[in-house]
Amino acid sequence: MTLKARSGLAGLAQMPEGLGADIAAKAVEIAQYYDKKIGRAGKYVTRGAEFCRAVSELYKSFGDQDMIRRLVEGSGSDSYEDRYFRTANLYRIGKACGDYELTQVFLDVIEKYSMESMQIMQMHLLAEAMHAKTEKGKEHAMMFCNVMKSEDISKVMNRLASALNRYDSLWTRQIFYDALNIASNGHSTETIIAAVNFMAAGASKAHESENAPFFTYDISAVKERGKLLETASWAVDDEGMQRLIRLLSSMDNGLVSEFASHFDFSKASRSNMSRLISGGFDRMITGQKSLTAVMNYLTSPVKIPPPTAETVEKYDYMGAVFGALAAQGILLNSSQASVLMDSKVGAGIDLIKMIRDGAERDVRYYSLYSGEDISSLNLSRADMERYALSALYRSKTRERDAQAVDILCSIVGAGTVARARSDIQEARPELIGPMSSILRDISIGESEKVSRCLELLMKTGSEAVAAVVSAADYIDMPAGMAQVRAAESKNPLDYDGRIQYACVYLPNAAQNGILEYCRDRNIVLVKYGTAEVARASAICYMERDIFLVDSVEGDNSMKKNAVFNIIYRDLEHRAASHGASMLLFNASGQFNIMPNKFNKYLSYSGLKRIKVPMELKTSSYIEAKSPVEAFAVELRGRTIGSISRRRDL
Repeated sequence: MTLKARSGLAGLAQMPEGLGADIAAKAVEIAQYYDKKIGRAGKYVTRGAEFCRAVSELYKSFGDQDMIRRLVEGSGSDSYEDRYFRTANLYRIGKACGDYELTQVFLDVIEKYSMESMQIMQMHLLAEAMHAKTEKGKEHAMMFCNVMKSEDISKVMNRLASALNRYDSLWTRQIFYDALNIASNGHSTETIIAAVNFMAAGASKAHESENAPFFTYDISAVKERGKLLETASWAVDDEGMQRLIRLLSSMDNGLVSEFASHFDFSKASRSNMSRLISGGFDRMITGQKSLTAVMNYLTSPVKIPPPTAETVEKYDYMGAVFGALAAQGILLNSSQASVLMDSKVGAGIDLIKMIRDGAERDVRYYSLYSGEDISSLNLSRADMERYALSALYRSKTRERDAQAVDILCSIVGAGTVARARSDIQEARPELIGPMSSILRDISIGESEKVSRCLELLMKTGSEAVAAVVSAADYIDMPAGMAQVRAAESKNPLDYDGRIQYACVYLPNAAQNGILEYCRDRNIVLVKYGTAEVARASAICYMERDIFLVDSVEGDNSMKKNAVFNIIYRDLEHRAASHGASMLLFNASGQFNIMPNKFNKYLSYSGLKRIKVPMELKTSSYIEAKSPVEAFAVELRGRTIGSISRRRDL
């Protein structure tokens, strides 16, 4: 018996019962085709038997003769190799997913692809099938198959695979892989074809020789473009992908590389890509400058205003400023970045130097309730809760109680603490039993006892008690809520004229006001507000031993006497720390609402209004004129902060 005859009998023996004779015969014919090649190539030795087994197992699993017929008969132009690869791959796919409906859809896909294509695609298809055992995985596989079975996509991919077969070129395989990944992320036929064309355009490099131009292929450019599109395919929808590809296709290779350098597979890159498309910034990019502007915005470590057609050139410069500052370890907060972006200051290293040299000094915190300096209260929340309990209900030691009262008074005010203690005293008969029970309970820890006791005290319904208990919140509250933050600073970006209504501040800096202030060694600038935003400020001038507060600027939120108390108290301390013996508050000048309200506050505080001769030798713009008419405070021999605090006028 010949080898061909033996192989044919073995193949027929593997065919399952019920499979049509004509289908089985066609399968055996393909198996015999491979047997004839045994002498020529060792790889064909087992293919005939493998093919018959794949046909048999597929029929046993799904019982679909039409499926087997489509595999073994193929189309008129399909070679035996095409039919073998399809059958072998569908067998592995069906075994991996175990789902008849999905296996049929995979067959619709693999029928459209050549053997060369299947050699590249087979692992990707198998991975889709393996993940299709869950409902979500099956839904994803269905989506992928419905895209990949498109006639248009299969033509493009088969053409790529054919080129790979001819040239054995890495770039065609890379494009194929990237296209499969983009399809896996749910993008349409049109998008995938556009992506393939864009990646292929980056591969070809024309060179001139002495005789004629010739072409080489750049795998690095293909990888760069593929990575960029794959990142985008995770981050944006189909319309966004098409917009991005149109944008990138309009760029030269150098600009594409510059664009790609800002993106990788990280979450941050995907977020930036999403913001690029959703914000419409892709439509703004027309060249190098606009690309730099958009990328400076997207990758800025702080929140900055978005670029517009009018601010593109400014972003180009501001990007350099941000970069120069970051290189020196200086990161601007969002408020400072906003001032910088909108400022009318021209390009120059002087601004960078002022930002660097104008760092904050002498930072202080004041309680908005009491007006006291609480900078030295380095306490945890647990400490504060214990002090609140001691101040209200008393502890075992009088010294601890006195310390607790002092601390709470500095935060919420002595009057509030006194009212709270009075309210607790009235409710003491009802509190003794439950409080004692909590304090004697050995099954709970100290911090739990404190928390339960404070909860019990809060049930008295007293507003004053609630204020004292809530004093612990000042630990977590940002400055501006329970606290006012004060600091000297000569960083011009800390002074925003749009917030404080001062034309000498940025972004306009009338008469170069803030810039001159920051350069002038005799000017002291103090800002008030939060760590992020200065909502009020004092422009001060030092001459000999006189500390002149030329004006106090600020927004509406700071025009209240609780804040004025703090500003006055803070400026007394700062004048003394600068070695002044006299503190003057300028009472004349073309003031706006905030300085006028502050001066009105001072006029009700019992301070003398006098005229003091001063040289005022400064190039900086100040309102005061010599002799300076001002509210005066003699600092020598005076207790700092002794001005009486007033309620709002």
